[in-house]
Amino acid sequence: VRAFATHAVGEFLPKSLMDKYPAIDFDGHLQIMLDIMGDPFLFLADLMHTAKNNHTTLEKSSSPQSQRSLKYGKCPMSLGMIEKVWESMGGGSNQMQMTKLSYLTFNRDSKSRMDCSETCRLFSNSVADMIQLAINDPEVIVGAFRNKNVFYPLMHYIRHMNNLIDIANGKLGNYDPTNGREMQEKLLDILDWFSKWKRDHDRRVSEPESERTEYNFLAPITWDCLRNLILGHVFVIEYYCIGKGYTINPAKLNTDPVEQHFGNSRQFVGGSTQGLTMAGWNHADKKAGLAQRGGFGKVGNCKGSGEHFTRTKRF
Repeated sequence: VRAFATHAVGEFLPKSLMDKYPAIDFDGHLQIMLDIMGDPFLFLADLMHTAKNNHTTLEKSSSPQSQRSLKYGKCPMSLGMIEKVWESMGGGSNQMQMTKLSYLTFNRDSKSRMDCSETCRLFSNSVADMIQLAINDPEVIVGAFRNKNVFYPLMHYIRHMNNLIDIANGKLGNYDPTNGREMQEKLLDILDWFSKWKRDHDRRVSEPESERTEYNFLAPITWDCLRNLILGHVFVIEYYCIGKGYTINPAKLNTDPVEQHFGNSRQFVGGSTQGLTMAGWNHADKKAGLAQRGGFGKVGNCKGSGEHFTRTKRF
């Protein structure tokens, strides 16, 4: 009677794998449904929306008007801290830089918050390396920070987000039966760091007269998306690659094609989210398909490529 019930990823993973990560709650997040034939429907968060949410969280953490002020232990984390490091390392000086950061990365508006490129420039190994160099160089003065070791958690945050984006965008290659377990462990290493941060935060918040508040961690929706995305990819590897021998391009698991199709359809009812009837949907679906074909020249996350799933051998 598992059909049509909602299941957690932990129900499908081997115990030996889960035992390596005691800080991760594999059973507390329900995101899989099975149809009557036992085939899974996976609720998967979108990679770039999750990354942009994390970018915005760091931005809000810089604002005195915002309640959310990220802290790992007692170390603050904010977008403003990254900007201070960037400026102390010569950023904005029109000289050759080790990162692709610009003032647009830090001074965001409603339009730039939708720009994936600035988020990818922020969550990159080059930014993490820049922070590491600033910490190690005694001649670099970062704003009013007397102890530069407080930047270590921020550096780890950026590096883990970079690793997640690289894996989920397919930069490290496809998922297949030969590298499936290795890819799972790389993803779970990322989730393990965030889970330990969450565990420590919850423990500190429960203490009487704690200096920590519920606003020192990621917002619940951001945390749910991050956990959903990572565990979703871990499930796909387990079920399809290790279990069925498929090779999967992880970049094809993003939800942008669905979102684009929905946007193309919704424009035919004036942008309404409720005014589309079944008959109207059928009509809009055909037009949206034509509109999608008309955008063949666009280059982005949704650019066409090979099949989503390919078998490793013929049956």
